[in-house]
Amino acid sequence: MLDLHAPPYADYAQRLDRLRRDPTSWTSLGFAASGDEPGVDVHELDRWRVVHLLHLSATPADRDLIRYLLDQEILARVHCAEGAGDPLSMLSTLLLEFGDEGDAARFWRAKTANFDTSAGGYDIEFIVARLDGDDVATRVASADIAAALAAMGTDDLDALERYDWAQIRDDLPGWRSSLDRRYSRKAPEDPQACEAWAELFGDSAGVLHHGLAAANSELDRAYVYRRVGQHAQAARRFREAAGSAADAWERTSRLRDALSEATKAGQTDLESARSIDALRAQIESWNEVGLGRMSTEAVFEQAAIAEDEATGRALFRLAERWRSELRSFFLVGLEAALRAAQRWGSEADVERIRQALHDERARIGALD
Repeated sequence: MLDLHAPPYADYAQRLDRLRRDPTSWTSLGFAASGDEPGVDVHELDRWRVVHLLHLSATPADRDLIRYLLDQEILARVHCAEGAGDPLSMLSTLLLEFGDEGDAARFWRAKTANFDTSAGGYDIEFIVARLDGDDVATRVASADIAAALAAMGTDDLDALERYDWAQIRDDLPGWRSSLDRRYSRKAPEDPQACEAWAELFGDSAGVLHHGLAAANSELDRAYVYRRVGQHAQAARRFREAAGSAADAWERTSRLRDALSEATKAGQTDLESARSIDALRAQIESWNEVGLGRMSTEAVFEQAAIAEDEATGRALFRLAERWRSELRSFFLVGLEAALRAAQRWGSEADVERIRQALHDERARIGALD
């Protein structure tokens, strides 16, 4: 179980206390578009962390804060144009408990924020659960709610007509039970939930502890070590997971992951590269599929970091032989190939790869 009284969770608990005391501080969690990265909300991660803690402890006194955070989350979903995310539903769940009928406008705005929320990432039932009476479409389109939606930046109510509101209302009891299970207001206890919280809050030690507790296989453990940046351990686990792979494709994929993690750890793994070489013949269309290209890139990356000359040259020659047989090779792979060639190839190798890199850049430029 997570210790929410310890850092980093305690830091956000203190921040939540400040938000409750000082409404002028709410803007520190408001939607704020990044000037450098389009579609990025610079306050999103902090807001999500606070929302998770608020979800555990909210009371009716938090109603205005909940509404503010939901409005900001809706803005983020509109402007970032992808995803729904648990905080959108967590805040809506709190408003079902503490809000009133007027919140139906917020719920409709959340439902229509972007393609993902409209397609099922956000439950339409939130709207019905806050409105009494059978004619939900008419109620949502009422003057008051339409005005509220317009104030939020939309007056699009056309999609109301496609829902079977009577059926949705009949299904509300089952939905509410499901909602309570999905968004429990109890602190996380099982390893998977604890790992998810630890990852959200940047608690690497927690991710490792709870992730390993939840892992059921070497492959699961490999992914946990990768998430916390323990690349040498991840590489070892991916190699071990390759031994239990169901077929050549799966085994190769795991060995490629092992190579990539080994590169990040500053280690070379010629044995895994040679194992992939032996498996290639068992994979149909190796020279056309992404796995062939990605594996080739991984071996070039290995060659580029090698310190031992014999190992570096062996890795470079292996990857260059694979590349020569591929139907195509992507830009980042060619960049890795050039780095490897500059260390272990001949002048002719360097010139050949440099020309291939030039041609690929020209091809991409012609597509723009």
